Amino acid sequence: MGVRCWRVSRVSSCLSRTIVSDPAHPGKEGRLTTPATSVAIREPSSQVPGKPGAGATGKRVAARSGSVERVGVGSVCPEGIGHSEPTNVPGWTMVGSATRGQARGIVEQERFMIRRRVVSAALLVLPFLGLAGRSFAIESGSSTLAMADNGTVKCGIDRTKGGAITWLSWQGSPQNVVNVVDPGRLIQQSYYAGKPLDRKADGQHKAWSPWTWNPIQGGGIGSWARVTKLEKTADGLFCETIPKLWDMPNEEATAVMRQWTGFEPGMPNVVVVRCEFESQREPGDRWGPAVPRHQELPACYFTRRFGTFKSYLGGGRWRDESQPPGPPWGRAKPPRNAMACFDTSGQGIAVFSPAATGTWNFGPHGDGESSDPRAAPCVHVAPLETVKLEPEAVIRYRYWLVVGTAADLAQRLDALWTAHAAERLVVERLDDR
Repeated sequence: MGVRCWRVSRVSSCLSRTIVSDPAHPGKEGRLTTPATSVAIREPSSQVPGKPGAGATGKRVAARSGSVERVGVGSVCPEGIGHSEPTNVPGWTMVGSATRGQARGIVEQERFMIRRRVVSAALLVLPFLGLAGRSFAIESGSSTLAMADNGTVKCGIDRTKGGAITWLSWQGSPQNVVNVVDPGRLIQQSYYAGKPLDRKADGQHKAWSPWTWNPIQGGGIGSWARVTKLEKTADGLFCETIPKLWDMPNEEATAVMRQWTGFEPGMPNVVVVRCEFESQREPGDRWGPAVPRHQELPACYFTRRFGTFKSYLGGGRWRDESQPPGPPWGRAKPPRNAMACFDTSGQGIAVFSPAATGTWNFGPHGDGESSDPRAAPCVHVAPLETVKLEPEAVIRYRYWLVVGTAADLAQRLDALWTAHAAERLVVERLDDR
């Protein structure tokens, strides 16, 4: 794996660890094995994206202690989601130095620029239209958010953000809980296939080279994915998206993502999402044949205030899961394919993904208990399943989002387990559809 350069989100004098990262992009970060005694600045040759990247500009900053020995790269990496392996990083080019205070100033300035770009694209939501006890607001004029509202839960998808889920709120938590700071956050589909390639000659960003075929619903480095269809259905919202390849600044993947978002019948505090991914790569293309890769079913990023994690064991029982701020993310094996994150008031969000039979990634990023969807700190949950994704293939699965108190979540998760525990990921050849 090549040399990576990171911005410092937190410079600590703690001897046990120092977090080195791009503050807006927690999917790609490292942890130094030595304490930071100074800060080195490296000038970028272009914009400074990270996964997920919204084209933030500024200086890259890295903490060091004489010489950087090893960095643990975060869980989203060429080997596939879920891997967090230490990597040697010789050859850092130090072009200047700064105090810890100056480094913090750089970080805060870039956070402000990110927020300003997001606020400039603020959404206008239409009045809801009644439909079978639910309501839906669909894009019209300048509004880009489609919202499903059953009176208990609001769930929204955004035409300008790949049709991924960008809004989730409920009576106990009326503010949006989805982190939307850039294309790699959100609640979205994300897939990996083939071998890592060095495509820098084609415009691939050097920070993400080599890289696998990695279409994501939100978009690529510095760009959002294109939605080709967004409409209401009898059961909720439907969207169709042409995803972007993450490692390229603006390259659409030869693929289509489809998503149906609605409410579980008889469970007003439960959102059900059906996903379909159609890979349309040419057999024998540059990424080569299928190899086993971890797939996120789905990738979820929530606001930082939901920093307490639990796996659900059934019958109202929970198991505490602990992880310091990362990446690397924590690993858990929830026996009933459900994990939840809670805030200090007892409100929580559970993800139930019966198709994800492997370990799950989870954990907080950054400090504090921010409730700002546009802030850099966040929390992450990703149910994982290992799949050999062929060049011409279709993947289908469902997952559920449950909101409320621990008692609310337990009741619904028990019912969902009884009804849907046997569901698995469906993988078909494209020509067998």
